[in-house]
Amino acid sequence: MKPDHDIDYFVADFGKDKDLRHSDASIAYAEEKLGHKWDWKKAGKKAKEVIYNDQRPMDSDIATTQANMKEAVGQYGVWDLPKGDWFVQLDAKTESDPICNSQGCTQYLFPHDDHPKDYYVPDLGRDKEMRTSGNSLKWAED
Repeated sequence: MKPDHDIDYFVADFGKDKDLRHSDASIAYAEEKLGHKWDWKKAGKKAKEVIYNDQRPMDSDIATTQANMKEAVGQYGVWDLPKGDWFVQLDAKTESDPICNSQGCTQYLFPHDDHPKDYYVPDLGRDKEMRTSGNSLKWAED
């Protein structure tokens, strides 16, 4: 059964977006530094450890996050999270994220109900990406 709307219309190909281009560049950079091409079909080959210190410019998302954090700390002060809250707090000796073990996430199946509730969370407004998305949606709707 043929649909009642046109299905053979032109769709523009604008190529990869900024995030995909950055991901591809990051993978290429890591492969070059490690001297190892990532074979997406194989698993288990462990790459040698490499310490990255290339003095490349900071990613724009990281720079934006740091600027937003600095502004929030200036306005609201340091957010001192309570120990033993519902999330895992890593200490200096932690080598990996212990949230999930090799069997999957099982330690939070029965959460404790003794963590603080109704605590203050600052409203910092919409970030740059949310504002941009909203503007894009408005432009498309118009």
